[in-house]
This record gives sequence, structure tokens and C-alpha cells, in this order.
Amino acid sequence: MDKGSFSSSEGFAVFCKNSGWATVVGNENSGGDGIGVDPILFSLPNSGLVIRSTSQKGLNKDGSSNIQGTSLDLYMNSLDDLIEHINM
Repeated sequence: MDKGSFSSSEGFAVFCKNSGWATVVGNENSGGDGIGVDPILFSLPNSGLVIRSTSQKGLNKDGSSNIQGTSLDLYMNSLDDLIEHINM
């Protein structure tokens, strides 16, 4: 995974990491913000501009904010590095 992983893929990565079901591998932390409640929409009273925001902040197992993303179990720069690691 990388910073482009968020939403449902983020939620799945958190499940894999927290349960130990799978090793989370990638080259950078996820995009984050995938374990809170679906976004809410509200409009600003004066301008009427509609804002989309998460309604709750998701927390990682260690208590850190998931807005910063989910950390990886194994950092790899490329698919070739991962294949080499598996073949060791």
C-alpha cells in the first residue's frame, strides 16, 4: 500500500494489521482516514458552501490518529524487493 490507499482499502489494512491476519506491505504509509464513520455534509450558514468532513476521528490500535495513515508491517521500495524478501 501507499499514500493512495484509503477508504475501504485503509479499513482492510487496519483489520489485517490489528488482527495479525496478514502482513501489511508497501512503500509508504496509507493515505489514512479510513476507519472513522462515513463523511457528513453540512453547509456554512453565511455562504451556503457545502463542506464534507469525517464525523469521527479514527484511531489506530496504538492510540494515534488514523488521519496520518496506517503504518506498514514491512516497508519495500518495489515489487522486486518484495519478491527478493519472500525468496530469502
